[in-house]
Amino acid sequence: MQTSVRLSPQAMGVDISRIRELAVLADKVPGVHKLYFGESNIPTPDFIKLAAQEAIQQSYTFYTPNAGYLDLRQAISEKVRELQGLSYDPEGEIIVTGSGVTALLLTIFTLLARGEKAIILSPAWPNSKSIVQMVGGIPIEVPLREGRDRYLLDLDRIREAMDGSTKLLILSSPSNPLGWVASVEEQKALAELAQERGVTILSDEVYERIVYDRPVASSIARVAPERDGVIIAHSFSKSYCMTGWRVGYCLGPREAIAQMIKLQEFVVSHPSSISQRAAIVALREGEGFVKEMVEGYRRQRDLIYSRLSQMKGLEVKRPEGAFYIFPRVLGLQDSFEFAKDLLLKKAVGVAPGCAFGLGGEGCIRLCFAAEEEVVAPALDRLEEYLEGKA
Repeated sequence: MQTSVRLSPQAMGVDISRIRELAVLADKVPGVHKLYFGESNIPTPDFIKLAAQEAIQQSYTFYTPNAGYLDLRQAISEKVRELQGLSYDPEGEIIVTGSGVTALLLTIFTLLARGEKAIILSPAWPNSKSIVQMVGGIPIEVPLREGRDRYLLDLDRIREAMDGSTKLLILSSPSNPLGWVASVEEQKALAELAQERGVTILSDEVYERIVYDRPVASSIARVAPERDGVIIAHSFSKSYCMTGWRVGYCLGPREAIAQMIKLQEFVVSHPSSISQRAAIVALREGEGFVKEMVEGYRRQRDLIYSRLSQMKGLEVKRPEGAFYIFPRVLGLQDSFEFAKDLLLKKAVGVAPGCAFGLGGEGCIRLCFAAEEEVVAPALDRLEEYLEGKA
């Protein structure tokens, strides 16, 4: 039956998430060891929950400014200065957003006109590419180069991909799905190239606190020749286990932030009032929690890297940050079918590498932000599966 509803080309052009596609199938399989979603099994800590309860009791249940509460923006400014040594004005250079995804959406909508190009360094979380398509832009994926021990920026390929219609370059460090963290030298070279070509950098730094050799991953804004050429997207989801609370933020130049504040009115109006009150407490009281959480992830990282490194048929790089590992399965041509078969035969859910764009095919992503009681048996079953295919 033909429908009278006319669907937009932008909507039709956005691909379904291959991770969600696999998750729907996993819901029908009993006893699945779920390593496909980018989410910790740790619940939001009690001190943040208590702050939300108090906010409700104090009747923080009304509309907030489109930019978010000013005292939350002030708390963000203080934390950025503490962690990165960067100064952002809470009244003009910070917007609180209704999630990290909303931060990306508002930035891309603000900066990219229909038909203009955005370079996306990949493999990458697919949402940025989809948002570029939603606003009528053209995503250009440029894969990172695989070194022996870590991924590397391929500046020559990035330079070759740029032309007069390139307006935006999207970087994620620490990376989902790779666990790669850009070095200061790589950041500096990338920022200088972007400035030379008049391209704005959108830096997804959501995982900045989840690194294993330092307290925080260095922001590209520290080394950019002109900080106004960089917009930074953040979220409370990963650092404070607040995935369901839907609150993020952006740091950037006044003229861009002003447009994003205006646009947020027509997307979500503003982030949840209660989530914002809880976010203030997360920033001001959460350091001990963050350190303990990351130490737990470090143990899980070491466990999963050690196990995968010993499995036949895999090539694996040690994650430098985030809570993902992205092994390459030697000879694999269809990562979705691999993940589907592994799920149905061994009840282990992993994300297919094809979900993360160019450079991702042939790999699988495992999230190790779960307790060892979930990760260890999943690895046992994966090893059995690989041995059965050898």
